[in-house]
Amino acid sequence: MHKCSFFVRRFIHLIGSELRLQADHLIQWVPVFQAMGIILYFSLEYEPTAFWVITLLISGIVLVFIIDLSDKLIPLSIIVLGIVGFVCAYARTSVLDLKHFVVTDKTYVKDKVGTLREINYRPKHVQLLVCDVEVSKRKKTCIRLAVRTVIDPIIQVGDIIKFTGVIYPPKAPNSHNGYDFARDAYFKGIGATGFTTSAVVLQEKGESIRFLDWIERSRIKTYERFAARLSRDTTEVLSALLIGKRQGIREEILKDVRRSGLAHLLAISGLHLSCVAGMVFIFFRHVFVCSEKLTLLYNTKKLCSGIAIGVSFYYLLLAGMPISACRAFIMVLLTFCGIIIDRRHNSMRSLSVAASVILLATPEAILSPSFQMSFTAVLSLVSFGNLSCSMVVANNILQYLVVTATVSLIASLATAPYVIYHFHEFSIAGVLANVIAVPTATFVVIPLGVLYLITCDTFFAPIIAFLLEWAVGFLIYIAHCTALTELFTSFRSIPSSSVLLVTLGLLTASLCTGCIRLFGGVIFTFLGTVSAITYKTPDIICDDTAVVVKGRDANLYFVMQNGSTRGFKYAQWARDNGQGRIKQQGEFLQDKMLVCEEGGCIYKDHVLITSDSSFLVAHCKNMNLIICNEQTTYPEECSDIKHIGLQDIRDHGVHYIWMNKSSVYVEKSITRRPWHKNAKGLTYEGRGQVDTVVKVRYHPQSNKK
Repeated sequence: MHKCSFFVRRFIHLIGSELRLQADHLIQWVPVFQAMGIILYFSLEYEPTAFWVITLLISGIVLVFIIDLSDKLIPLSIIVLGIVGFVCAYARTSVLDLKHFVVTDKTYVKDKVGTLREINYRPKHVQLLVCDVEVSKRKKTCIRLAVRTVIDPIIQVGDIIKFTGVIYPPKAPNSHNGYDFARDAYFKGIGATGFTTSAVVLQEKGESIRFLDWIERSRIKTYERFAARLSRDTTEVLSALLIGKRQGIREEILKDVRRSGLAHLLAISGLHLSCVAGMVFIFFRHVFVCSEKLTLLYNTKKLCSGIAIGVSFYYLLLAGMPISACRAFIMVLLTFCGIIIDRRHNSMRSLSVAASVILLATPEAILSPSFQMSFTAVLSLVSFGNLSCSMVVANNILQYLVVTATVSLIASLATAPYVIYHFHEFSIAGVLANVIAVPTATFVVIPLGVLYLITCDTFFAPIIAFLLEWAVGFLIYIAHCTALTELFTSFRSIPSSSVLLVTLGLLTASLCTGCIRLFGGVIFTFLGTVSAITYKTPDIICDDTAVVVKGRDANLYFVMQNGSTRGFKYAQWARDNGQGRIKQQGEFLQDKMLVCEEGGCIYKDHVLITSDSSFLVAHCKNMNLIICNEQTTYPEECSDIKHIGLQDIRDHGVHYIWMNKSSVYVEKSITRRPWHKNAKGLTYEGRGQVDTVVKVRYHPQSNKK
């Protein structure tokens, strides 16, 4: 017993010593602690009240003063920064909160007028963002419209337009852990989506346009310059590479790009912004060198840094300010500022500052795949990218191939958990494809694209256009050939907890020193991997059009459906479960897991699925859960049984049900958070309030008579 306590004390002392070693690196953990508070805020089932948030804020202020009087720096700093993240997320949500929603259901609108803010050309239609649209009295909102009708050719961003169409609230996610368009639209200030049924005509020319409208006009003009001489595919890929407009790329190309591991090329990031900043810096360095007087009187290196910062900021605006580009700009800004003030640049601290600034301004970015993968890739390269240096040999070509392949492998492995979580597939072929595609994009496509924009009105334009067609076509060909190798694997959905654990492992391995770096990284990554492997997908999924259940072969089967069994929603359910499509009930294995009779079915002896009241009364006695997705009167004989009715589905969206021997666990896609208040099917204005608990456990023992 004495020896055991001795080893425990030694272990605790060792952990304490290792933690004290991390105090010097605390600045690098600032965005991580912010993210903890933000994640806590977004994981809540209900919106916290202002009283509790103010109390939390006051507690944080008190802790700031305590830190000066205490030696417990690390734990108190974690709490304070977590409070900062939580309060920032709450403040951001409160500022955008609409007390009265403009659109509460599918609505036909006629001759509505609004200001055009954005134009995107998709493969089969044009997408417009129209703001200041008055749908009802004193209620205005922004609407994202799909336009397949005629558009007045003289319309520009900033003009006031008129349209007739159908609009509806942004939809909640169709799948568990899927893309939540309602939340995304909420934080973008979009109150409705829809489509036009008439021509979009000019109502009034914009007299004084905003600065951001002028930037958007510049983006569209750049797109039109590409489209004037280049093919559609080349125009769309080049627009994605240079100005961030990727909405028009054909689905076939996007699919090949994702499966070949080249998707990062189509997102404006450090590769693109650093390339532009570097070209500007080098160009002006050579220009200033031509003047002996200027070189002797001024530090031209600092002048070039200032010019590069200005051009980089303009390019950031021109690219639409995506998260990955904002991260790259902040890091480029800090690099050039270091040159101006004669300070050495620290990549890890620059990355930390970039993450902290973005999370302060837009806390919801933590939920974005762009934020997660952009910062993870750069963090892994800054931490482990120097491993390739030990493999460098004298031959420059071989050196380049080794470094590029190593960097690609490191970034691919680091971002793999997020790719699997969001897209349910991962490609190792990107390691090989990036060796060819990255230099082609960096040294050929992007410089030629910039040169084309400069010379598009000269006789050089046809020559450069021909070279661009060849270069972009080569990129598309690489993506297509790599995708055909089928060196990608499809995955079923994994839980958020596993991604968080793997992320914690990467952060520990990247930001810590000493023994914690190795053991913490390995342990957290291992726990996250085990969590992903052992995760169980829902046994039952139901909404107002279908009920699907899982068989012994782990595949989903339709039990009830209304209408076609095809569609994006069902395809997403199948992907989440790791299968190509949801199978028909007739294909269900004859293992008596599902027993169907006239009027309904019984699943695993304890779940009743029906739309018939007589079948419901006859079989509800020993059930743990009843699912009835039709408008059926619920009989008193079954009142003590937990049930999911049509009204529950309309109010709370898709239901996901897990079953085991002791309980039934239910999750719902529509929460009681502000971004779901106006989600399609939720409680409308004037309707009584409904209990919308997001997660609830049902215990079968309490249901048995």
